Amino acid sequence: MPDKSFARHAFLIAAAVAAAACSSNELLDPGPTSTQQITTPVADQWVYVRFGDVAENVAVASPTTSTDWHMAFMGTSVMLNGGAAGPGGVKAYCICQNGSPTNEQMAAMSASGELADFEAVTAADIPDASAFVSDDLDPAIAGWYEGAAGASATVDAGETFLISQGAGTSRLLGKLHVTAIASPTAESPGTITIEWAMQATPGGAFGSTHTATFVTADGPTYLDLNANATASASDWDLKVDGWMIQLNSGASGSGSWKALNAERAPFASITTTFAASPPEQTFRTDVFGGVFATHRWYRYNVTGTDNQIWPTYNVYLLAIGDEVYKVQLISYYNVGGSGRFYTVRYARL
Repeated sequence: MPDKSFARHAFLIAAAVAAAACSSNELLDPGPTSTQQITTPVADQWVYVRFGDVAENVAVASPTTSTDWHMAFMGTSVMLNGGAAGPGGVKAYCICQNGSPTNEQMAAMSASGELADFEAVTAADIPDASAFVSDDLDPAIAGWYEGAAGASATVDAGETFLISQGAGTSRLLGKLHVTAIASPTAESPGTITIEWAMQATPGGAFGSTHTATFVTADGPTYLDLNANATASASDWDLKVDGWMIQLNSGASGSGSWKALNAERAPFASITTTFAASPPEQTFRTDVFGGVFATHRWYRYNVTGTDNQIWPTYNVYLLAIGDEVYKVQLISYYNVGGSGRFYTVRYARL
């Protein structure tokens, strides 16, 4: 099952707590040679990084064919140049010395306080090569069934998602969950029923709730979420392909759809006010991900009212050719409190 680590049921912005969140996610002052600040722009686009004696941002025209980059960032997503994401062969392993800390533990962490854990990781901690993982498709809508994909899997109808199309003032919001699967197999969930509702206009109320039932055993099935109808492979919003639900966005398509786990907020109780309360940048597209998808580097809204991104400060190892780097993502904010400014601590082992 994917990591369901966003804070539950509370998406209200509280400025007083946000200031405290920024202080707990402090940036390091320049100095240690093992620390490199890597920034991402506010614009919704990937920023690519290449490691060496000094990490550097690089321009990449075609990430799926280029070996010039090793690690990339967009929003809260992390991608490595390997596996399905690119030809670079980069793989990762999570030391995960902090495991899955409680929200209270995370609120007490800081970049300076977690430096010792980073420095404690040495070449002796590098596992066998088979432990490193390549990136694969990491869909934004995940965790909608319980158990392993196969005949014994059951639907988790309580796992709900906020969805959006577009950006800024033209963004349309919606809500979605899977309500049933029947006759599942190892290859597909069999017959799947999806329930959703969308805004007709930005800022408006949700329209009627719609349901669609697909037989997925014969191949991919497509849905137009705005027209409330089945769609084609050339013009679609949501696709069910085997055990994967994809949005037309990011790694899955050229569309502008995104999703955010609603942390088990009951589908019927989700209003447009609730859907609009999380910051837009917390919604994400389908991306390529491996270790950074199964062991996410952050948690959202750990106090319940801060609407902030909080690092777990876990240490990851990146296998890049014959070299191994240790990395620790230590902040998502710049000194002014603006988001999408990654600070990554790294060193070559």
